[in-house]
Amino acid sequence: MPKACSSTKSIAVWVLTPAGETVARNIARRHKLLTNFLRLLGLNERVIHHDVEGMEHHISMPTLRAIEALTRQLRRRLALRGVVRNGSCVMMFAATVTDRRYS
Repeated sequence: MPKACSSTKSIAVWVLTPAGETVARNIARRHKLLTNFLRLLGLNERVIHHDVEGMEHHISMPTLRAIEALTRQLRRRLALRGVVRNGSCVMMFAATVTDRRYS
């Protein structure tokens, strides 16, 4: 762990510095966003977990922002159709394909 992100209080306890807490929050946010996006695509949880673990380390900020915007837009469209239930998606592609703007 980078020196600026952590410090030790004792041999067995790591305490994050404010910079480390910021890094940790950003990692958790990135992980959650990618997980939610892949759920919207209808992938199973095992595949999602595997893919997110790799993606979150290599994705650029512009791509992450684009996925975030797309995820928000898809959730809104699906919610209007009554497709989103309990934070997950049921047949996102069916709802998108039937949208007349895509015909």
